[in-house]
Formats: sequence, structure tokens, C-alpha cells
Amino acid sequence: MNFAIEKTLSPGDRVRLASAQIRCGEREAALETVLNIDVSRLGQDSQALMNLAHMKCSLGAPGYIVDAYLARRHGLSDPSAHLGYVRLFLGWSEEWVEPVVVEPGCSVRIKDEEQWWHILEDGEEPNGPRELSPQDSLAQRLLGRSVGDVVVLRQALGDTSYEIAELQSKYVRAFQDTWGEFSLRFPDDRSLSLVEMDSNFTPVFQSIELRHQYVSNVEDLYQSYQLPFASFCSLIGNSTFMVWPEYTAQPARRLLFGVGSDQETNEAGELLRDADAIVLDMVALLTIHKLSLAEHLRTRFARITIPQLVFDEIQNDVDRMRIESTPSGHMGKDGEGRYRLTEMTEDAWKERQAYARSVLELADTFERIPSYSILDADDPEGAFEALTPAGAGAIFAGDEQSEVRPVLISDDLPQANIARWLGFEAVNSQALLTELLRSNVITEVEYSSKIEELVLMNYWFVRVSAKDILWSLEANGYQTAPGTRAMLSTLSGPDCSEEAAASVGAEVISSLAKRPLIQQQFDLLLSSVLTAICQGRHTDLILLEFKAKIATRLALVPFQRARILQAVDFYMWSRSL
Repeated sequence: MNFAIEKTLSPGDRVRLASAQIRCGEREAALETVLNIDVSRLGQDSQALMNLAHMKCSLGAPGYIVDAYLARRHGLSDPSAHLGYVRLFLGWSEEWVEPVVVEPGCSVRIKDEEQWWHILEDGEEPNGPRELSPQDSLAQRLLGRSVGDVVVLRQALGDTSYEIAELQSKYVRAFQDTWGEFSLRFPDDRSLSLVEMDSNFTPVFQSIELRHQYVSNVEDLYQSYQLPFASFCSLIGNSTFMVWPEYTAQPARRLLFGVGSDQETNEAGELLRDADAIVLDMVALLTIHKLSLAEHLRTRFARITIPQLVFDEIQNDVDRMRIESTPSGHMGKDGEGRYRLTEMTEDAWKERQAYARSVLELADTFERIPSYSILDADDPEGAFEALTPAGAGAIFAGDEQSEVRPVLISDDLPQANIARWLGFEAVNSQALLTELLRSNVITEVEYSSKIEELVLMNYWFVRVSAKDILWSLEANGYQTAPGTRAMLSTLSGPDCSEEAAASVGAEVISSLAKRPLIQQQFDLLLSSVLTAICQGRHTDLILLEFKAKIATRLALVPFQRARILQAVDFYMWSRSL
């Protein structure tokens, strides 16, 4: 940057400059910038102070807790200022000693009183009724005293004296004030809750029940296609980047991905066939990372971008994880309604941190794209609030100078549907895999292996073909491994049509019938296919359709055809019992 221009930057501009330098990977330049910011000139801008504190912590610069404290002090009505201070305080690794005598910057509790008095440092202005300047008469009586000392406050009609019960530094006192009063200050914010209890655990269980019901209600909205995944994560107090690994690891969850129809597949193929540039939303980026597809995409597409707002969210999460110690355990309810304390081990936390850094490193290899077109929206602020900044950034991603917009790759179906409703083009990662296969970037074996991974990640609804299932069976010695069972489950109703289920199932069995399998092994595979296509359906119409397709496909193999049809009849009879 030109030195003359840099000298004219205000402290607030320097905070924004450092943030931009970090996003561009220029950490040394960012460190130099933050170290040259005159904090006193930021005034009472709590947001700028907190941003500066987070950047100092991320960059390993000293003094971040001082900036965070000032941000909280000037942002007492802002929940984000309190939460930011709590996060930084919990990760504060610098050694400090609690005061043993009353001094400026110290908080004092008088015996038999619950409230605290705070002695300000020189130059600080009172920000509450119990903040005292060092020149205040009460402060003068307290300064230099220790715990247990008795202070005489009035001598007119008999001594009125109080004993000093406790001392704390201003940083510890601010943390405990936020921790104890957050729910009272911000009753509508569920980011931090405190439940008082004694031997009666009822309030704890009530709090868990309320939280569980709230999360369940929000998740129901997502599962009914009324919320994008990013919005669901935001409403339960977390980010997409943090929730996605847990959501894709639990078989009972379903991450809404696509509809699996011929129309979806054909339209996506047409969009990508001539596409030269793509933009990845948050979930698509996580998918690409999981499937190790980055280099394949670079082979096929000239330009791969991610929205700047998506990168910012990842950067913020990585920075927060860097300063936090191992997360404390949390109480909740499992799928069977039992109360459970969930804790993360130190090793698991280190793995999560390493994972987060690897995603950030991948994101940093892609071109970042702004979202200027959101300025043309009827309600830009409403879009940010409803979709989250990263979600809105993905939908409206586009250059200011170019009218040609990259095709949006969105693995969040509700978000993709919103993009389409707004007139933008969107496809999912399966369409990317199909295009990579069509353009000979990957082989059919590679394609099927990636499809299996998508299904195992609980992406719903992945379009699975007979070739994919047969590949999985071959790869596992014709045993039904977890990936095979997961792919077969996609044939179940009601999401998969009866015609598609019967067709794929019949193709799998017809192909297996022509291979030299042990009869018992073949019978087990036939049973697995029949169970899968009948799951979620209450009639035998699917089996009749399956029989018809088997009869056609095995017309030239009458012995095998007769045996399979007989087995299906027996299966139908057993279902009727």
C-alpha cells in the first residue's frame, strides 16, 4: 500500500485493512497493521475493538484481552460483545495474578453484599452506578486494603463499618458478570444460559427439555424444506461449518441435497456441459473437501470460486477454534429421549481443529468472489438475516464488472431452490461428478465410489444407479457392506418412485444372476434388494413391477428367471403373513 495513503487511514480503517489482509493470507502484514493501531483512537466502537481483539489473538499479538474488555465495556447492550469477550477470556493463556490489595482496575465485594464496586483506572469514565474513580471518597477508603480488612464508612452517629470480602481483577469480574447475567440482559438470546440449582435438578432438566424442543422444531422446519441448512445452523446457535461434520456422521440425519429426478439430472447436465466457471456454497465446499475433488475440478473448469462471505465464516470459525480450549461438555437428549452429557476429548478437539484448518487451506486455493448483486435485491438486510451472510453470499455471488455469473454449486437443496426462485442457476455436487465423468476427468469406478461416499454422508436424495450398487458389491466381494446397504436404502419409499426402485433393483439382480456367485450368496443379495425396495411401501405393487422387469431382462436365461420369480413369490407370501 502507498505509504502516504496508509498514513491517512483512520484506526477503524486500519482494523478493516487488517481483516482484509488476514482474509488474503497476508498474516505478517496484518500483524504489523494491528500492532500499529492506536486503540485509544477507536473510542467506544465496540465492534471495531472486538474485531481487533480477535485478530490479535489469532495472530499471536499481545494485549487482546485488554481490547476485548474495552469492547464489552462500551457494548454492554450488545450480546455479541459479551459473547466475544467470554470466548477470548476462556482462551486467555497469559498468566495473570489476582489482586491482593485494592488498586485501580480492581473490583471489590463488601461482606454481606452481593454487588461489587469497581475502582476505575486513571482516565476511565464511569459507565455505571457502582464504578468509582480513584478520587471518589469510597474509593479512597478502599484503596490499599486487603481481604479481611475493615473499612469505616461513617462516623457521625456511631461507626458504620464493612469488611472487605473478596477482590477480583476487572477482567475476571467482567467475565463473571457476563456469565451470570447474560440470560437476564438478553432473554431472547440462547447463545449462553445459566441455570441455578441446588439439590433439585428439575431446573436443569427443564432447561434441557426447552432447548431440545426448540432445536427439534427448527430441525423440523429444515427437514420440511422451509429453511436452508445454513439458517437451521444459525438458529440453533452455530455455523454450517461446525454443524456439518456432526450432521453427516449420524445415520438418522438427512442432509437435503437433491430430488434425484430425471429432470433435475438432465437440466443440471445441460447447465454444466458448457460451463467454464462455478461458485461453491458452504456445503458444496465441504463436500468437495470430503470427496477430494479439487484437482479434478481444476482440470475441468477454468475458474473455481467461493463467495468471500463463505471464506469469512470459515476464517472466523478457525480463529475461534484456535483460541478456545477443549469445549466443555453439554447436556442434551439422545434419539431415545435419554439425558446425556456429551464431552469432547482433547484428541478429538485437535482433530477438529486440524480438519478446520484443512478446509480453510482448500478454500484459500480458490478464487474469492464478491456478492455485488445482493445490492439489487429488494431487501438486502433481510436476505442476510434470513439466509445468513454466507448463504446470501452464495446465492448472490457475482462480479460487479461481469454479467456472466458462475453456475452455483449448492448441496443445500432449500438454498438452491431459493436461488432458482430468484432466477439464478444452481446444481449440486452429483451433477459435478456426472460432468467430470462425461468429460473423462474421472472414471466410472471413481464416479461410483464418490456416489457411495455421498450416500454414506446422509445426502438425500442422491441418484443411485445399478452400476453404482454393482460396483460396491464387487469392491466388497459381493458382501453387503455399509456403503452397499446405504445405496440400497435410496431405493426405499416414499422418496424413490416405485418405477425407479423396481428398475434399479431388477437391473442389479439381473446382472448378478449372470455372474458365477454361490447360490446362497445370491439369495442373500436378492433378499437385500427386495427388502430395500419394499421398505416404506405398504403394498406388493412394487414386487409385481419388479417381477415384470426381471422377466424381461432374463428372458434368455429361463432357469435363473424362474428361480428368481419363485423367490419373489415366496417373499410376497411371507409379507402377507
